Amino acid sequence: MDREVAEGKMMIDAAKAANVRLLVWSGLENFSDISGGKYTHVLHFDGKARVTAYAKEVGIPFVNVECGQYFANFLTMASPKKQEDGSFILFSPAPPDAVTPLVDTAHDYGLFVQKAIEQSEPGTEIFAHGDVISGADLARQWGEVLGKKTSYVQVSEDQFKQGMAKAGVPEPVAIELLEMYLGIAELGYFGKKDLGPSLEGLERAPRTWVDFIKANDWSKVNSVSVINALSESPKPYRIRAFTRDANKDAAKALANRGVEVVAVNFTVENKEEAFKAFEGATYAFVVTNFWEHMQQDKEIAEGKMLVDAAAHAKVKLLVWSGLESMAKASSGKYNNVFHFDGKAMVTEYAKTVGIPAVADVQAGMYMENYLGTGAFALIKKQEDGSYTISNPADPESTVPLISTVCDYGLFVRKLIEAPNHEPFTSVYTHSEVLSQKEIARQLAEGTGKDVTYHQVSEEDFKKSWAAMGLPEIVAQELYEGYASHSEFGCKDASKPLAARRVEMVAVNLSAENKEIV
Repeated sequence: MDREVAEGKMMIDAAKAANVRLLVWSGLENFSDISGGKYTHVLHFDGKARVTAYAKEVGIPFVNVECGQYFANFLTMASPKKQEDGSFILFSPAPPDAVTPLVDTAHDYGLFVQKAIEQSEPGTEIFAHGDVISGADLARQWGEVLGKKTSYVQVSEDQFKQGMAKAGVPEPVAIELLEMYLGIAELGYFGKKDLGPSLEGLERAPRTWVDFIKANDWSKVNSVSVINALSESPKPYRIRAFTRDANKDAAKALANRGVEVVAVNFTVENKEEAFKAFEGATYAFVVTNFWEHMQQDKEIAEGKMLVDAAAHAKVKLLVWSGLESMAKASSGKYNNVFHFDGKAMVTEYAKTVGIPAVADVQAGMYMENYLGTGAFALIKKQEDGSYTISNPADPESTVPLISTVCDYGLFVRKLIEAPNHEPFTSVYTHSEVLSQKEIARQLAEGTGKDVTYHQVSEEDFKKSWAAMGLPEIVAQELYEGYASHSEFGCKDASKPLAARRVEMVAVNLSAENKEIV
């Protein structure tokens, strides 16, 4: 917290030195104060509140735009956890009827900043939110929109802290998160202030929780990357994209770019519609998402159906987002890397259905995985302020890395535009290949933080993931994924097929770099 306060004060000082007409500060409430000292460990709230107080002291004209809980957290660390029976559970130590203001920060927080600049007097407080909803309703609406059986479970304080500890979260951070949930439930996220005026005068209405669920596919970044790459090509492609809901904002954005957006659900039960969707296609790119349901048989069945649909449409080239069989690579030692082996089975099937050319374009490890936060983050903050990356792989074992959002589509486009198409081609996409240890070193160098790699035991790794609600078999799958790649490596990564190269770069804005601000 001391560092955040120091850097916040530095930015206040920089703004004052620049004689800005108005500073918009993203603050939060002081839980130590509003709880009368009951909750004194909610440091990321209290630190921002101290900066708010400092801004008042120095006399800079400012508006405090406090941000509700991020909807986006439910795409990562706070997502409902799938159970062995196929249902989902949303866990929290807060009572099920406790309400929280939430906001889609990427889509809507700027609306409140715009209001602060254009309509608000200095000293105003604005509380950015799109919905105020209980934990029970969060789970219920998520289940209703996505068609999944979902429930909310309140865990005890001890259960919550134990789960955090097993996931590698330092004890002080676990206590902070616990007190945050309990403090919000008891005192309100914004201290029970009137939120109504904050919604008045906005350029448009912010998203509700239901809007956010519908606007996100919760998967399939590869497909968007392919669309982007083809759109950048000088060749005149007509692009057809598939989505379950053509009314989502993401789908509408594609339609506005000239993409033909078709609503279809690619389940085996919907085979006839799937075949119809592929009609008239010259090339097809298909991808499946194991993590959406975590069922290998389902992924194989749906992958084969997509291959059959492409064959039925008589496409010239099928580009399939496959992976290697780790069971085969390890001669049966690692038989539970389901999201690899399932895709490999679809690859073999695609070779047999008579499509003139099939390309297996395998994605390296997503660089975006390192952007995750919370209990499921690959990079975890420690008590001393340093960071660790922990998994069972040998520190010297290498990983091919790619920014799927930015660059995966480049490889697909290169294959489509190749002068000749081989009957079968495999491409192993990446922008660079780094060891586990080197990933940590470069992250430290790029961010100015202390980042180290830590190899953990099989038992500790599996326990940490199981503690966060993942079924035991999935924790086993994740362990074998790391272990198999550490032991047997990956295929020789193809040389990048495009001029553009992605680097893992971060900008360091710290109190020590005051002159740069």
